[in-house]
Amino acid sequence: MANTIINIPYLPGDLTYTVDVVRPSDLTTLQADIALSVVSGVHQGTVSEAIAGRMIFIIRQAGNFVEHRIRSIADDAGPYTILTGLDGGSVALPVDPSDDDLLSTGWLIVYDKFGQRENGVNISIKMTSGPGTAGFSLDTEQRTATSATVTIEGQPVAGYVQFTGMRRGATFKVKRGTFETSVPNPFATRSAGAEVSFVVPDAPSFMIAENLGEEVAS
Repeated sequence: MANTIINIPYLPGDLTYTVDVVRPSDLTTLQADIALSVVSGVHQGTVSEAIAGRMIFIIRQAGNFVEHRIRSIADDAGPYTILTGLDGGSVALPVDPSDDDLLSTGWLIVYDKFGQRENGVNISIKMTSGPGTAGFSLDTEQRTATSATVTIEGQPVAGYVQFTGMRRGATFKVKRGTFETSVPNPFATRSAGAEVSFVVPDAPSFMIAENLGEEVAS
């Protein structure tokens, strides 16, 4: 089959993405590291392998998993548009980018074990070191937000979490769940996951580093 152009809308702009094409039946990777470029506001790439039928497109940013999309494709005529539940409208993330040159908004999407967007999961962040600017006294208390469906430009976005007011240049750690500060309630349900460190970039908004965890009974 001839090379095929795929168009993947609804990705946050100003970031570099790659795509892996995976066969759903056996999860075989048909093509990896397809570079995407922005054409008229839509991320576009070229698939050189056969993609007729139902395929999984794994989207990555800087090598980190962003999300997967599935679309039925009837033939190899192309170009194809790969969409998700956000079909029908353009969505720009995050909800509240910072307009303060010292601060940024970090955001992420929460997924369950089946790769579906998941609401009701706690995500926590905590500053571990500042940007090294004299004259500031910064608070290191943890902040926790719960993934939920939010409306962005009239479109529902599930599994969404954001943290505003993050100091640019500071180092944070993020965890799926909460950082334990006391003996947990033995009857509570919590998320067990590793802490991941990241540095807030000099930008109005950014995607928080990938973090892993599972909901377990304490």
